[in-house]
Amino acid sequence: MKVIFTKLTITLLCAIVISAFVSQVSAQEKDPPAPFKSYFYLQPNIGLTQYFGDLNPDDYYNTEVKLAGSGIAGWQFSRIFGFRGQFMAGKLASNSEAKQLTMEDKIWDISGQLTLNVNEIFKYNPGRFLTIYLFGGAGYLHGNNAVTNYDGTLFKEEVNSGLTYPLGGGAAFRLTDAISLNLEYGHRITPEDLKLDFHS
Repeated sequence: MKVIFTKLTITLLCAIVISAFVSQVSAQEKDPPAPFKSYFYLQPNIGLTQYFGDLNPDDYYNTEVKLAGSGIAGWQFSRIFGFRGQFMAGKLASNSEAKQLTMEDKIWDISGQLTLNVNEIFKYNPGRFLTIYLFGGAGYLHGNNAVTNYDGTLFKEEVNSGLTYPLGGGAAFRLTDAISLNLEYGHRITPEDLKLDFHS
């Protein structure tokens, strides 16, 4: 069996995210603004996952979506840059009409990510309503997947793990001095062969 599975990507669309800042932020803007102070924050996430890989290489929008959740602990150590650790757990699913196969996967990953506050590159404003940010990093992903034929018989069952590289961005809407509502999109790439081969 020729192993050609070289890339697995996972996307996590965080539809509702509440960021609870541990540090206190000034309630009113001052003229000039108060100097930046580093702070820690917590961010629970819930959203959707989609699988992109050799089971559906030509399907750029996988309609088989599943739920996932994650927790983030972060440190904003400068106006522009921050660091966060994330633990994510959820499920993946995909179908292939051409191969007559269905996949279901239970996954979790843990990663460290550097964040970049896009707005603050141009102007410092501690009281802004909308903040645009990017993130990227590296981590470890573990998955238990089962692939079945359309007739219900088992095709392959694997336990896969390896490096993962999360990349993405988001928008944070400031609701109060301590709470923001985030919309976030994350793309997870695992470049190694995870031994999940759908070709014979």
